[in-house]
Amino acid sequence: MSGVYGLGEYGGVLYGASAGLFQLNPSTGAVTSAPTTFSQNGNSFGALNGFGSTNAGLFAVGAGSGNLLYSVNPSTGTPTLIGPTGVIAGGGTGFLSASTDSGELYWEVQNGCTDTLYSVNTSTGSATLIGTAAACSPSKTGNPYSLVFTGGTLWANFYSAGFGTISTSSGAQTLVSTNASPYFTGLAPYPIAPPAWATGFGPTSPAAPDGVAVPNTATYDTLAVPTVTIDNISAIVYGAALAPGSVGLYQIAIQVPATLANGTWPIQATIGGVSSPSGTVLTVHQ
Repeated sequence: MSGVYGLGEYGGVLYGASAGLFQLNPSTGAVTSAPTTFSQNGNSFGALNGFGSTNAGLFAVGAGSGNLLYSVNPSTGTPTLIGPTGVIAGGGTGFLSASTDSGELYWEVQNGCTDTLYSVNTSTGSATLIGTAAACSPSKTGNPYSLVFTGGTLWANFYSAGFGTISTSSGAQTLVSTNASPYFTGLAPYPIAPPAWATGFGPTSPAAPDGVAVPNTATYDTLAVPTVTIDNISAIVYGAALAPGSVGLYQIAIQVPATLANGTWPIQATIGGVSSPSGTVLTVHQ
């Protein structure tokens, strides 16, 4: 799919945006488009000026009629007007943040050699100026093509430089790693659960060295993918492998079921017909 303009995550599902909303399978890359495009029924959506998410839902900014904030229905893709941001920006110059652990929504707008960071009120659409940063040489940052807000930190992929952070109090940009190629038009905090940790999951492929810390030069996957249940509800398991730098410690990437309420729930993993002991719990906050 061409023209991808941002990713977001809500309810345990990964979404993207181009001319409309689509779901993205993180295991296969398969795309399922929503039945409704953003610009429809004369809603003056205009060019897409940002797509992102909070723990409350999916959002997009349309450049038509003055950069309006919309909520996006995750099932149909239908945009519903919230209100104007109050910011003038050309089409295709803004990027919204993606988050699963916060209700904050950030919007970075590019205008020539200046990047401007705003916080956006998801109830009214109003954008509040936070600060600016230089976006042209000799600056080592600038032009963030994608934003993720997780753990209280706003991360960005700077098109011309690499990955870094943006201060949510001043708008200042800090380069963390230099990797300008490729640049990414979308980043998302996914999966929504941190890795689970375990021991005793058996042999791996390739076979791991005995008695020493696992090197980070290869991925030592378990021979079978374990199953995981949380409060007796099956979780999606993306894989399990030995943790680099550790001896005999496995990490399991899972997706918490979207139907699971916030709380502390029993979690159990099974591999090769053997289940982990009862009594282990996972605290969920979606």
